[in-house]
This record gives sequence, C-alpha cells and structure tokens, in this order.
Amino acid sequence: TIGFAVYDHDNLSRDDGLGYWHGSLQGLSSKPMNSITFGNVGSFDVIIKKKGIVN
Repeated sequence: TIGFAVYDHDNLSRDDGLGYWHGSLQGLSSKPMNSITFGNVGSFDVIIKKKGIVN
C-alpha cells in the first residue's frame, strides 16, 4: 500500500489538507503514467519507474 497527501501551506486557513489517497502499489505499477483524483485535487500525476533492488 502507498499513500499520497496534498497540503496547502499558505497559512491563510486552518484547513490546509486538500486530499489524501491510498491504494495498491501494484495497481499503480500496471502502467507507467497514472493520473489520480482525490479530495480537492483535480489531477495528481504519478510516474512509476522500476529501479531494481534498493536497500
């Protein structure tokens, strides 16, 4: 599982959380470019690149 959170840190309001998304990394890795929508975020582009083994 992987998650993304988007915040607005302009200090003009107390409610700075624009949206949160969580889902399967395997679902995202089925295509190299993904555009997801969540909360008040109209489009969040995710690019998946395989880097091999990372310790």
